[in-house]
Order: sequence, then C-alpha cells, then structure tokens
Amino acid sequence: MLSKEFFDGGEYLTFTLVACNAVISGSTALHFLLPKSTTSWMPTDLDIYVLMRCQLQLGHLLKNKGYRLQKQVRANNPPLKIYSLMTFGNMEKKINVIVCTTDCVVPPILQEHCTAAMNFISASSIFCGCPLLTFCGLAMINSAQLYFGSFSHIGAAALNKYKEHGFDFITCPAAHNFPFACKSENRSLTDAGSLWVDIGMVPRAGTRPENVYQRLGVINMNWVLGGFLWRDHAALVMLDIQVTSNDS
Repeated sequence: MLSKEFFDGGEYLTFTLVACNAVISGSTALHFLLPKSTTSWMPTDLDIYVLMRCQLQLGHLLKNKGYRLQKQVRANNPPLKIYSLMTFGNMEKKINVIVCTTDCVVPPILQEHCTAAMNFISASSIFCGCPLLTFCGLAMINSAQLYFGSFSHIGAAALNKYKEHGFDFITCPAAHNFPFACKSENRSLTDAGSLWVDIGMVPRAGTRPENVYQRLGVINMNWVLGGFLWRDHAALVMLDIQVTSNDS
C-alpha cells in the first residue's frame, strides 16, 4: 500500500527499510493508521528515518528508483537527535530522509512536538505512541513556546497542518480520562499505552513490543512529552529520552 505511491515494485520499500534499518514516520505513517472512511486527506511525501551509517546506502537505493537528491539541510538544534534532512525527488513524488545521530532511529520520533506525530512503520511492525488520543482525532503539544511567546511561523504551520488533518488540540487535564495521556507522565515502550502491530501476524495477535524493538537495536525507552520542531528554536521545556540498548 505504501510502496505503490513511491515505487513501482511492491516489495522495494520493504527491502529498503530492512537493508538500511530504517522506518517511516510523519504524515504517511499517520495516514496509514487512521480509518480510511473518515480520512479525507492524502500525504504528499514520504518521511524515512535512517541512521547516519546507513544514509549513503539509502541514498543509493533511492537513486536506483529514479530519485535524485534535491536539497540537504543540516539541523541546528544539538539536543534534537537529527543530523540532517535530505530531500529526494523525481518528477512526481518527494521523499524526505531524516538522518539520525542515535544508535536507533526511534528517539527522534519520540522527540516530536506533537503526540499525533509519535508513530512509525518498520519493515515488520507498526507503532503508535498515543493511540487513545490519535484514534479520537485528539493531540497534545509541547506548549512551552506558546506560553513564553517564542512560537514561530514554523510551529504555526505545523499546528495548521494537524488541524487540516482533522485533529483537535486539548490541554493536559482534558486528556486525563485517557490512560497514559498526561504530559508529565513518564512513558515507556512496555507500559501498555502504545499500539503495536506485527505486520507478519495480521490478522492474528501481534508480538510483544519489546521483541519488535530488539530488532531495531533497543530493549526499552522512557520518555515524556517535550519535543520541538527540528527547524525551529529549541523548546523551553526539554524532553528526556532514556534508551536501553541491545548490545548483544
């Protein structure tokens, strides 16, 4: 389903994700999660998160399918675990490659400023960080920049994008009826607050989330809602992500 929009071969995207230990996030992952009958918008590009050591290989695989590097921008926020953004395009489609400085591609996704963006699709699994909010069309953001008056046009454009996708933003107390939806609560991959789907097991029961993450090189992660837009100024309320790596 994802492959046909950006590649001729249905298996090529899966092969690319496996070969480069990469995942898909952004609007494409969010669109894939939402009900088709009530989702009127379509993603216009594909966001692929990849490790620094695999960026050249990923670029080569994209060029094999007719994509060419159009732009490369260095990230200017050291706390954010992103090194650069590379944009590849052909005559019709655009693919954004987010190069991560971490040993696993997931931490930058959990550093997102909005709960609706904390999703990803790997070659074998689907992850949604806040399903109880996301599937109700609700989201929370790191509001520090709004509170301190440092919110920029980049942040405003991001909020408008989610509004156009049908999301309503709620305050933290309004989210307390949803388990695992407090902005100050410490979250974990194994706290039962996330959605996991093992693609190979559909329509049967999925696998344990810790088994999925071991394939990506980690055992567990802990985080709280913080985050900021990677092209914007750093948020005044910083997030904290702790990664337990799998060194075996």
